[in-house]
Amino acid sequence: MSRAKRVSAPVLDLVWDDLRLRFPGQKNPVLDGVGLRLEAGRTLGLLGESGSGKSLSTLAALGLLPRSAIHVGGTIRLGDTDLLSLDARARRRLLGATLGAVFQDPSTALNPYLTVGFQMSEGLRRIDGIPGREAREICLEALETCRIREPRRALRSRPHELSGGEKQRVLIAMATVRHPDFLLADEPTTALDVATRGAVLEVLLERGHDLGMGLLLVSHDIFLLGECVEQMAVMYAGRIVESGPTRRLLTSPRHPYTRGLLAAAPRLEGPRGRLPEIPGHPPAVDERLPGCPFAPRCSLALPSCAQERPAWVSLGEEGGFACPVTETEG
Repeated sequence: MSRAKRVSAPVLDLVWDDLRLRFPGQKNPVLDGVGLRLEAGRTLGLLGESGSGKSLSTLAALGLLPRSAIHVGGTIRLGDTDLLSLDARARRRLLGATLGAVFQDPSTALNPYLTVGFQMSEGLRRIDGIPGREAREICLEALETCRIREPRRALRSRPHELSGGEKQRVLIAMATVRHPDFLLADEPTTALDVATRGAVLEVLLERGHDLGMGLLLVSHDIFLLGECVEQMAVMYAGRIVESGPTRRLLTSPRHPYTRGLLAAAPRLEGPRGRLPEIPGHPPAVDERLPGCPFAPRCSLALPSCAQERPAWVSLGEEGGFACPVTETEG
């Protein structure tokens, strides 16, 4: 076992609890009471349209929010530790060792001036104190596991010398080389061509499974998440509107927004023709209503939906949702 693997210890869940954020000049929060739980060793998908707050929720856990972001309330906890309260030094020690991240565009996530080997081994050398030669061997092993065909060449290369698929595999290897407890992957296949996406996603899932990590996979593709994750949370306008086991959300979604996403997703089977669409557009920050933000686009909305924030309806082990209209469904 490599020295990158730390002594085993109880792993705690990563919990977003009523997280609220806003930016200067905006009256309404961009994250409005986000509640998520990423369990150790499990997979969670975060689904929603662009602008729903998925990436901000991920960046908040990593301590990578823009400096202008204002923390209104709530916490992101790992056991008794609130990640939002950590100073820069404590956060550096956390990233890579406890939290790893894979971003959607590896070209911007990797430093173009430094070799892959230098970037991958930096945490091993500077934080874990592993000698350079041994750190290099650990990095080679990680690249091989992530199916880089010529790992020694990749270590010597700078990012622009690698293909898009290779760069994303490098990013996965880099994010997991210190064996973190959790891996947060924000649209990790968006920048890749269709032929490469499946292979990279397979590497990501295998790496997470082999290391026993809790994996948060962020996407706007409901069927992609349906193939990859055990639990799913649906986000709209900075709020979680439904969550639960992936199987239930795909077969019996309760929130109208989840149903709209499922109906609008293209599939090979079924009748041909124009796909249904959700009318309208997500609200801008200054357009948000005091009630349900989805009400202006919802065909089931009642007059009260625009004025009263919907309460969370628990379904026990099957998750829950926030919609008074579908609350009475069996």
